Amino acid sequence: MKIHELFVDDITRRIEGVVKDSDDSNLINEMREFVITEEIGKILRELFEKYTATKQGNPGVWLSGFFGTGKSHLLKILSLVLSNREVDGVKLGNAFLEKLKDDFDIEGLVMKVLKEPAQTILFNIDSIADQKHRTGEANIFMPFKKMFDRALGFSDDPAIAKLERDLIHIGKLDAFKEAFKRQRGKNGNQVVKDFSQCRKGLIQLLQR
Repeated sequence: MKIHELFVDDITRRIEGVVKDSDDSNLINEMREFVITEEIGKILRELFEKYTATKQGNPGVWLSGFFGTGKSHLLKILSLVLSNREVDGVKLGNAFLEKLKDDFDIEGLVMKVLKEPAQTILFNIDSIADQKHRTGEANIFMPFKKMFDRALGFSDDPAIAKLERDLIHIGKLDAFKEAFKRQRGKNGNQVVKDFSQCRKGLIQLLQR
């Protein structure tokens, strides 16, 4: 018998040295192979206790540690657990739950978490940040706003996203899309790239 035959998984497969938030190619294996150490178990217990105890307001968590300690990996796993994302028929939150059979406290907390639907937005802030907002508050705020807008189906362009919000507020978004589609011959559900075209379409719509 050869050494590699002792392992259930193929030990010659490519294993990324760094976990990437945007890499969805191997999520089931990432979840299955995630190891809950004693230290991670303490973090999970405290985090889920505060998450499930918060009835009002917005709980905030700051995850810090030295380079290479697994922060990104843990954050990605938490994102998949909270959203209970389904991949190839497997709900990743439920798969995580299988790891907790020996820790009834955390298992109960995770079961409680999975009962409440949640949407997570996972991204690398440095890859999203605009070069023109490299310093000051905008360096943090703008990437968060862009990803939040994207999750809601709005444009990445802040000006267009504001226009979409304003149109929703006055109940005119669908009417605007139809007017824009008639004027430009484009699919009104597509994200509009040219703000000047949006303005012209809106003006024509309001002048009707």
